[in-house]
Amino acid sequence: MKAESDLMVEVLGSREFSAFLDANIAVTRKVLKSTITRLMEAESSLLG
Repeated sequence: MKAESDLMVEVLGSREFSAFLDANIAVTRKVLKSTITRLMEAESSLLG
């Protein structure tokens, strides 16, 4: 991935990230869906 413009990046610790997810259910769902997809792809590549 490459940004097309300058970005400001925020680094969150574990507690801050957890609080962020608690406050942003839509983001939590997207993170879970992405994680599940990546795990399924990894499992598929391991099992052939």
